[in-house]
Amino acid sequence: ESLFPTEIDWASAALNVSPDAVNFWVGDEFNTTSCHKDNYHNIFCCISGSKRFRLLHPTAMPLLETKECQVWRWLWDKNLGWTQRRESEKEPVRWVVGNLQRQSENNKHLRVVDVHLSAGDILYLPPLWY
Repeated sequence: ESLFPTEIDWASAALNVSPDAVNFWVGDEFNTTSCHKDNYHNIFCCISGSKRFRLLHPTAMPLLETKECQVWRWLWDKNLGWTQRRESEKEPVRWVVGNLQRQSENNKHLRVVDVHLSAGDILYLPPLWY
């Protein structure tokens, strides 16, 4: 039996679809994630502490500073530890670069939604939101 469920019943019922994956992320006050979008539904549950999200509607994409980046993958090697390998068969992706705070201050059309979760809070984030 898995430590984590493979499905969250109420979420699957509400979205009328089973999840592609159930992930568990752990971090502290120093963890950050670069501005990105996912092509699937996300449900974030804050178990302890707090988590800040800076969200952008999908239509914000043309307003963001982006750069074409190669795809890399982290791999575990028993002799070397964690290493990176370039996924040469994958097409480069457009990634948001630069300071999101500065970008939003310099563009009145770029609206950032700040969300703060505390222990017990849940956030649903639709596909393609940043």
